[in-house]
Amino acid sequence: NDGDYSLTATATDTLGNSATSDPLSLEVDATTDTPTISGDQLTNNRKPIIKGTAEAGSTVTIFDGPNIQGTTTTDIDGNWSFTTRYLYEGTYSFTAIATDTAGNTSDESDEFSLTIDTSISTPSTPDLSSDSDTGSSTSDDITADTTPTFNGTAEANSTVEIFSDGSSLGTTTTDSDGNWSFTSGTLDAGTYLITATATDAAGNTTNVSSALSITVDTAGPSTPSTPDLSSNSDTGTSDSDDITADTTPTFTGTAEANSTVQLFSGITSLGTTTADGSGDWSFTPSSALSAGSHSITAQATDAAGNTSSASSALTITIDTASPSAPSTPDLDEDSDTGSSNFDNKTSDTTPTFTGTAEANSTVQLFSGI
Repeated sequence: NDGDYSLTATATDTLGNSATSDPLSLEVDATTDTPTISGDQLTNNRKPIIKGTAEAGSTVTIFDGPNIQGTTTTDIDGNWSFTTRYLYEGTYSFTAIATDTAGNTSDESDEFSLTIDTSISTPSTPDLSSDSDTGSSTSDDITADTTPTFNGTAEANSTVEIFSDGSSLGTTTTDSDGNWSFTSGTLDAGTYLITATATDAAGNTTNVSSALSITVDTAGPSTPSTPDLSSNSDTGTSDSDDITADTTPTFTGTAEANSTVQLFSGITSLGTTTADGSGDWSFTPSSALSAGSHSITAQATDAAGNTSSASSALTITIDTASPSAPSTPDLDEDSDTGSSNFDNKTSDTTPTFTGTAEANSTVQLFSGI
């Protein structure tokens, strides 16, 4: 059996005299321990180091499948390490066999699977989340959100680092489908170039993605001008008295170029229109305004979603009621010539007529039809 033994020899002659030799120490070793293998099972190092344990002082032979990778020797604690030959990208199965100083050979170790991964695809261009893309458009990359959220894709389960103009904003992790989402810290107003890199579990890092340009705009637009009733809608004797019989009148004004202008009657929204590149706008309500006085104001909202204060008010009067019928015209007595100045007979070819009608109305006189 395995173990340590002390052997002696005794000699006895024919007369019965005996003598014993000095002892001989003997170690019997007929077995050795099965090695173990450990290490990083996923790496981008083409000559990785694998480690393990075996009987102290033994020689360990490392196999890659049926092929011998090489040999190494355990230290006094039974630990060993081995640097492989140059390996191509792929998965390898390593085993080890140990031979101790007594010449005993161990059983083969359990398989150790090692994957060499040296490549990773560049992430997609980051995209500003539609929930963060405030304003009239959810895809113009102009926002009033100072902590916007970005989305994109990269290798599944990789670590994605997001940059603004080359400075790191932070990291996130892709899901099993390669999708990622990241919400930045506070960004000041201005324009930013947003890029991303990805690092996989093997330690490979990609090139920088293409850049997304975003604009953070937190300043409200200037207050629009006081709305004006279009002269074409200002019916009656004056086209500038803001009294009209038009129940769907057109209003005009100016605001920040390309902003969305909302018109109000009091606190009720009449609808929106868009200022042109010069800031001019025109608006006709789709629903008729009721007869009476209306206080018309305007607010502008820029592409980032910032809204201005309300403009000064334009007061208009919608008057759709016909005036009361005038009194019957009367021939002025100074124009009623002859013996009577009340018989409506006259030789005056430009007679004067008088009567009554709605205050401040324009009265038109007719002769016949």
